[in-house]
Amino acid sequence: YSLAAIKGVGQSAVEAILEARAELPEKKFESIDHFFEVVDLRRVNKKVIECLIKAGAFDGFGYNRAQLYDGFEKFVDAAETKRADREVGQVSLFSMDEEQEQEHEKVVLPEREQWNRMARLSYEKEVLGFFLSDHPLNGYEGICKAWANTTVNKLEDVPNKAKVTLVGMVTQYKEIITKKGTRMAFTQFEDLTSPIEVIVFPNTFSEYEEVLKEEVPLVITGILEKKEDTHKIIADKITTLSSSINKAKGVTFKVTSKMEENLSKLRSRIDENPGETRVKIELNLDTLKKKVVYDIRDPKGIALSNDFLEGLQRDFGGMDFIEIMQ
Repeated sequence: YSLAAIKGVGQSAVEAILEARAELPEKKFESIDHFFEVVDLRRVNKKVIECLIKAGAFDGFGYNRAQLYDGFEKFVDAAETKRADREVGQVSLFSMDEEQEQEHEKVVLPEREQWNRMARLSYEKEVLGFFLSDHPLNGYEGICKAWANTTVNKLEDVPNKAKVTLVGMVTQYKEIITKKGTRMAFTQFEDLTSPIEVIVFPNTFSEYEEVLKEEVPLVITGILEKKEDTHKIIADKITTLSSSINKAKGVTFKVTSKMEENLSKLRSRIDENPGETRVKIELNLDTLKKKVVYDIRDPKGIALSNDFLEGLQRDFGGMDFIEIMQ
């Protein structure tokens, strides 16, 4: 994938990077410090660097994107200082010992929690025009079932004029002005199975315009229209998946014996995120072939959010044990 295709980078910056790399003995940058020391920072400016970070271009250098985005200027300052010293012939106090000098001048960024998945993907879409490292709905299949009553690939079995709710992303968007001077939109909406056209007429558009343009997972409810081999949905309600998650009335965590060693992490996340969503824990006692359900009263509930769910995904490797009640 061409670096020049990254929005905000430009041909001049790409040429500066390629020229600097071509002059290196092994034709590659040894480290992030090395990159900033050898490229022309007049052509690869701070705006360009921010876009490269958002696209994941520096992912192989040992720092996460949040660390680099917050701290890359330290590398820029160190590189410019070293370059200025060389131009005036200034000798470092440590120049007698090259290894000690390198260690003294090495920039180390402080620890920083990485961007959550939704933020990372949003930045990728901003500068690349598509999601590179993942899809926003991957891992959310079970979560989506709390709202979606079908998926696009199953609409063939749904009756014409039925009311359906889907969870997915707007991948194409076209806004028009009607003869009456009102605005409406034709969109392509896509879940993890297939795309479908969703039409948003003026009344619905005026109510949900801002939500429709957010480029985040959406919950869309509307009427299915089937004509020969084509399916369309006439939208009448649109909300973000994140706001729907925030408003959920209850959540059940279905714990199996394989998850027992991580239960303390689940308890910690519950304690650290008090809120209004009621919590139940369902223990599957495999040896006794029984299920025990605990209604958690302390705290009385949790603040359910994308960040909370993604934290559990990291802890347990998935979210298929989570069941949400609207």
